[in-house]
Order: sequence, then structure tokens, then C-alpha cells
Amino acid sequence: MKRAFYEWGAITASSVAITCFVYWMASLATTFVDFELFLPIGHWKSMQILASNGTVTINDHRFSLETIEEVSKYPVVNPPLTSNTHWTLPGFSYRSINWGGQLTWSLALSMWIPTFLFTLAAAYFIHSYIQVRRQALQVSAHSRVTAEREMVA
Repeated sequence: MKRAFYEWGAITASSVAITCFVYWMASLATTFVDFELFLPIGHWKSMQILASNGTVTINDHRFSLETIEEVSKYPVVNPPLTSNTHWTLPGFSYRSINWGGQLTWSLALSMWIPTFLFTLAAAYFIHSYIQVRRQALQVSAHSRVTAEREMVA
């Protein structure tokens, strides 16, 4: 059971890592692979997923990034802002505002991040698969030697 879990985990993680890398390359080379998708999730029931130029942007609704940028420009808004958050790392950006009890957020990340994470997961699954397989072969070889000794005796 463990062997099958690690084997399929390695296959899946490797496939997703390769797909993310290929998509990243294709999205930088052409605009034909750019897409926009809406999911019926969240407060607005219209979560937006945009992909272009090697970046995936997830917004809680269609105009959330524009709203965040517009509202953040002004020091005084009505209703007043209760929070204005902005985290930025290389390849990652999270922005959110909360005003009047209504949270609006936007997350942008480079396709390198899921590529890297799935590559790490694939390496873990492959390493674990090799260990489980090696243990199974050692047990099998030990059982075979024991059976041959019993047959000779």
C-alpha cells in the first residue's frame, strides 16, 4: 500500500511540476495560453483566476485588485478601512483591504512557486518510493534465502 501511495504521489507531483513549468514557458512566449476563469466560491460567488505572463492571479471577485489599488490611494474613505495588508516576496504578492466588514483580496504568484513546490514533493515521493522498494526487495531476498535453506535441510 505504501509503495503504491509513493509511486502515484511521485507520478502526480512530477506531472504537475512539469505542467507548471511548461505553462510558465508558454505563457511567457505567447498570449494564446492566457486565460480567465471564474469559480462560484467566496463572498461574491465569483472568484476570478487570471493567468498570463508566467503569473497566476486569484481575486475574490472581478474588480478586487482595481478596488484595492483605488481605495489604497486615499487616506480617508467611507466606510473607513479597518485593515490594509500588503505582503510581497519575489514571485508572490498578497494585497487585501477590509472596509465596513467586507474583505477584498488579491493574490498573485509566479508559476515558479508551484513548479518548485511540486518538484520538492516529487523528490520526496521518489525518495520514499525507492526506500520502500529497497526494503521490500531485502525482505524478499531474505525470505528466498530462508526458504532455500529450509528446503536443503
